[in-house]
Amino acid sequence: MHKTHEEDLCMHGEERFGFISSRLYSFFSRFAMRKFYTSIIRDIAGSDPKKLLDVGGGDGRVISLLSKRLKKTVFYYVDPSPQMVELAMKRLHSKDGIPASNIAAGSSRKVPFKFKFDMIISTISFHHWNSKQESLKYLLGRLNAGGELRIYEFCLDRLKGVKRGAKAHAMSTSEAKNYSFKGFRRDIRIINGDVIVLSFKKTARNN
Repeated sequence: MHKTHEEDLCMHGEERFGFISSRLYSFFSRFAMRKFYTSIIRDIAGSDPKKLLDVGGGDGRVISLLSKRLKKTVFYYVDPSPQMVELAMKRLHSKDGIPASNIAAGSSRKVPFKFKFDMIISTISFHHWNSKQESLKYLLGRLNAGGELRIYEFCLDRLKGVKRGAKAHAMSTSEAKNYSFKGFRRDIRIINGDVIVLSFKKTARNN
């Protein structure tokens, strides 16, 4: 497994998950985030990437669920928290059989794998990134020809009732429109009523 110090991966002000917080998040998210994860899995399952990277993959739940749908895809995982990487290793390697070498400490600014990917995803992690523009540009540079980057977050414009409490962990459509990169086609979609998908795909000229 690739090893990188957490201090090298988290910028000042970015949330750090320790031993207790990572396990609490993993426990409660399996219930509170069930519909969110279901909508994401359904959305990604319609694609067929050869290599898929999950950035800020937490306890590995998303890749674990996807691996049961996308049988031909090779999955890779990075997260800046050593405790999250440990949880993901138990889930993805020990239970799902994903190679340990595909699971590593990393971040939206530092992916330790040497090759590029057909799809890069980030689910409910983007709001943690301190330098979003820099991170997006870096990840777009890690895509293969025709590759796609997808960011999944709660949509701030659509949160209602108790979900308004998650506004600090959400992205508005106006914020999503702030991000654009030459050579990439941007798409902004709403799925499941309150999940925003910000995606970038390499155009033919950029392949």
